[in-house]
Amino acid sequence: MRCAFELRFAKNTPQRDQKMTYERRNWPAVSLDETYRLLTAPGAPFEMETIDVAGRPYRLYKKAHRDLRGIFEASKAWGDRTFLVFENERLTFAEHYRATSALAWRLVDSYGVKKGDRVAIAMRNYPEWPIAFWAATTIGAIAVPLNAWGTGDDLAYGLRDSDASVAIVDGERLARLKSLAPGSHSAKLIAVRTASDIRNGTDTLEDLIGPASNYRALPDRAPPDRNIHPDDDATILYTSGHDRPPQGSAGHPSKHHV
Repeated sequence: MRCAFELRFAKNTPQRDQKMTYERRNWPAVSLDETYRLLTAPGAPFEMETIDVAGRPYRLYKKAHRDLRGIFEASKAWGDRTFLVFENERLTFAEHYRATSALAWRLVDSYGVKKGDRVAIAMRNYPEWPIAFWAATTIGAIAVPLNAWGTGDDLAYGLRDSDASVAIVDGERLARLKSLAPGSHSAKLIAVRTASDIRNGTDTLEDLIGPASNYRALPDRAPPDRNIHPDDDATILYTSGHDRPPQGSAGHPSKHHV
């Protein structure tokens, strides 16, 4: 006969001191509804609560971080474990943390990015993509991912519509934007993995924080503190725009919790 075991924890006991006991139960051990109830009950690992976000009630995990910066800071605990693999490249959590923080400081100090400013990202799935995303969101800026398949006009539309002050782009996207007439957008561009003949005076990520091989040597410091609130928008995501111009949808941090 198939059977299962129910895991029980002693109530009102700190998690580190909890002792596990097992009770043999016939299969199926519990229904999905009961499993959900047990996992989200008060004191359980995935306890739920209802909070007010922008004037609307949201059911959220009680122990979850209330902003994306908190999630980013928690990643530091993973240190030298592998964060990302791209072809033959490896990036550890520590390297990602330092590179992201370094870029966040440069966005503030060199580009004047303030809380609520839009920072667009238009590139392939390179390792620099998450660095750009987290650098923006940890300082309270709003990350605006743009469709890398878009034409130059598509990208320029996204920059104008979102009112992006900075755009971090790879070589292909930079070439498309530079093919447009002057004044197609007003964002300051930062280039990633771009040939020198295409850059032509555009700042590069390496100019700002150095090459990936040197990320480990960057200062181990937190990004600038911008007093981020759970109600603050963190992203603007665009629709595909099949039958009308793409529409941007703003999202606060709770929409990105996993």
